[in-house]
Amino acid sequence: MKNILPCGVLIRTMRMMNKNDFSMEDLLREHSPKVTRDLSGDSLTSKTGKKKIPAEPEDELDLHNGRSSEECLREFEEFLLDCLKRNLRKIRVITGKGLHSPGGRAVLSPKIEKLIEEFMSFKVIERYKKESGHFDVILPDQ
Repeated sequence: MKNILPCGVLIRTMRMMNKNDFSMEDLLREHSPKVTRDLSGDSLTSKTGKKKIPAEPEDELDLHNGRSSEECLREFEEFLLDCLKRNLRKIRVITGKGLHSPGGRAVLSPKIEKLIEEFMSFKVIERYKKESGHFDVILPDQ
């Protein structure tokens, strides 16, 4: 059975760390001590040795499936942690447009965007682009 982190654990952990002392490796070790980063992948690298950002997402998470916001936020954190462990650079998070939400207004998308922006403040996420119904997220090269 997959070990699921309670929603907000990554953010709370990062808040407890001083931003100047924050280490991605420490965060990964803290929440997944038996898993090490796979840096030996077959990804393309630039002349500087940094992994290039691919044109298409390397993985995606579809949260557009009728679960509660709390469940979706928890799943997003787990997905993000997994993508960081796998040293991915570009991922997609599908939230839907909110057309089936009460009043036809998106509920999940603003919550995911807020969480993305908080992760950006700790440099866990480099940048993102909001599209209609999904986010393309660029993760830092580690």
